[in-house]
Amino acid sequence: MNSEQRLCCLHFLKKNSGLGPNHKYLYLKFPDHFIWDGKEKEWKERTKGKSIGRITYGTPSKGERFYLRLLLANIQGPTSFTDLQQMENHVVHFKKQLQNMDFLNQTTLLKFI
Repeated sequence: MNSEQRLCCLHFLKKNSGLGPNHKYLYLKFPDHFIWDGKEKEWKERTKGKSIGRITYGTPSKGERFYLRLLLANIQGPTSFTDLQQMENHVVHFKKQLQNMDFLNQTTLLKFI
């Protein structure tokens, strides 16, 4: 993940925290509703047109980046990295969270590789 992608992800989490419970988006669906303004470094509400959403490519060999990608694709409306890592009142690594959610089985992985 380059610095622009990290910033975009962090601002996605921040934007989610201000949206309220009725607007919970997956990271992949976020560009359907908002556009990333690279100059202003913020997400702005989409007013027209359609989107082509992108997410950083990663394989299991990339470790935590790959596991973060899976979590962002499957957890709606996270407002912090802790939301993505919270498991039974403990903060765990992304991989452990996915194992707990049973997302690391062969069928699920084939959808994202």
